[in-house]
Amino acid sequence: MEKTISGDKRENPTQSRKQISSEIAFSIAKNRLHSKLGFELGNIDLLSAAKFSTKRLLLFSCSQSRTMSTGTDETMDRLFPKPQRKEMLRSTYVMFDAEDFSIPDPLLFKKNIVTAIEKEGYRGRIKINGYFGLKITIPQDLLDQYLEAGIYSKIFEGDRVARMNMMLVELLFWAMSHYPAGTNVLIITKNQKILEEHKVRDIIEALAVRDFYFAIEHPDTFYPPAACAESSELFIPIATRKRTFDG
Repeated sequence: MEKTISGDKRENPTQSRKQISSEIAFSIAKNRLHSKLGFELGNIDLLSAAKFSTKRLLLFSCSQSRTMSTGTDETMDRLFPKPQRKEMLRSTYVMFDAEDFSIPDPLLFKKNIVTAIEKEGYRGRIKINGYFGLKITIPQDLLDQYLEAGIYSKIFEGDRVARMNMMLVELLFWAMSHYPAGTNVLIITKNQKILEEHKVRDIIEALAVRDFYFAIEHPDTFYPPAACAESSELFIPIATRKRTFDG
């Protein structure tokens, strides 16, 4: 049977199988979420969904970033809403889309993430996962450095779509394991169009109205380019834009 050819590239049957498998896994996780939380993705109450302010993911250069302020919460941009006393122990799930983005110092990367979250008043558990694509493209010593830093590597074979599907599966199971208690979810990615993907937007909107707080940041926010980092050992640039949290 003749293989499908798109332009100069042949369709990779292995990647196709991986994508199909990831779609099945996503469907199973979505159905289990519906069974436990009692809602269908893509069929969200519009009045409730309106309380969630979608954050546009922007890319920021060194000149557009600044070191996190040590002043009051009102004087700096935030990842998440200012916590009430009962929310200070909320857990935070950090999902780092590590594909095509190298972090030479995972320990500093993690330290910056943790510092940013703690400076906002959150003292709960912080879980950080790094999501990679093809294992053969990732040096083992880099994976070892991530593990030593406390960033757990998840390797999903297949293309970007398959990897994103499996990241969403992990997010859905995280939500099911913590519901009805809400948590913070920080997605670190250089994909500027992540919110244009319907699955991602539907899941974020559905969970946001159930007391899950979301923030989406570029990796530079927590690990700036070397030229920016020279001025400070612990440089935490926070994008100079306003976030709004309704409700």
